[in-house]
Amino acid sequence: MKVSFDVNLLSSFLLYVDHRLQSYGEAFTNYSGLLYPVQTKIAGKSAYSTPFRQLVNDTSISGANVMSGVYLNGNFVGVGQSGLHAINHDLGTVYFNAALPANTSISGRYAIKEFSIEYTNKLEYKLLFDTKYVTNSQFNQTLSGLASDIKTTPAIFLRPKVTENAGFSFGGLDDNNFKIRAILIADNEFQRVAACNVLKNMNLRTFNVASSTPFDYLDNYTGLNYNYNNLNFISGYEPLITEIKVIDVPLRGDFQDIGKNIAMVDFTVSTIMRH
Repeated sequence: MKVSFDVNLLSSFLLYVDHRLQSYGEAFTNYSGLLYPVQTKIAGKSAYSTPFRQLVNDTSISGANVMSGVYLNGNFVGVGQSGLHAINHDLGTVYFNAALPANTSISGRYAIKEFSIEYTNKLEYKLLFDTKYVTNSQFNQTLSGLASDIKTTPAIFLRPKVTENAGFSFGGLDDNNFKIRAILIADNEFQRVAACNVLKNMNLRTFNVASSTPFDYLDNYTGLNYNYNNLNFISGYEPLITEIKVIDVPLRGDFQDIGKNIAMVDFTVSTIMRH
């Protein structure tokens, strides 16, 4: 089945939210340190991970160190050199075509997102009660990488809620209406309030629908820089965020043992289009 407009809309909304958090909210921290061997399911590749997730991959973010390669025993190598196959910024992991010698020191310079962001099909209670998380800041002194299945906080999970078409005007124009919920899990109240402020200020803003990104099918960086402002966008569509509601989740009752600061942010996105 071909990629539908709604699929492109959802992926583009994630890219837009991620870009706003880092550019407008400056929600990242530059860091440098060692990478460590981890298990990978990619056949024929050896993986080495930072102790953090996710890393900034957008070169349009002013001041952020976007990792385009690593240092082997102090010597910088980029993708395509010395067996470095790809970099997955979302996983904080690099892939080599073969295992490095045991005495090789591998390190990198990168920016850590303050909030990782991803889509989910899990219900809210599954994310809040049944999912175990580790805090990014706890890894500053941990001499190991992160396995690919570990979830970290702070995090924002985007979940599509409702989509519907409503008649907009004569001539076949419809209002393609999409409701998307952001489940925000912060480590403290300051983070929660700051992130909610960035999100609610997106109200009545439009964003572009991207037709493609420079990543491969596993979302790996393979040498082509990702710059949000220079993406190929589909002409003729300007989704408008028509309403945003921030819902506080007080830490009491069933939520008092979670140990995180939580909020739900509901977005309504409207796109006028012809079907």
